[in-house]
Amino acid sequence: MVEVAKANDLLAWEITQLIEFNKRSTSEIKANRQDFVYELMPTKKATTGAAVKSKMKCV
Repeated sequence: MVEVAKANDLLAWEITQLIEFNKRSTSEIKANRQDFVYELMPTKKATTGAAVKSKMKCV
């Protein structure tokens, strides 16, 4: 019974570690996604359809 209790404790610890790792990974992914969005649009100006068309004409 002692071995079963130790195994359960170890399993609970491993699950806790996986949950914490998942939380960190998710927050890092969100942060990276946010950085990526700002790289695509470095200015926070609203882009209208007309502005997009004028940019397309310039290119």
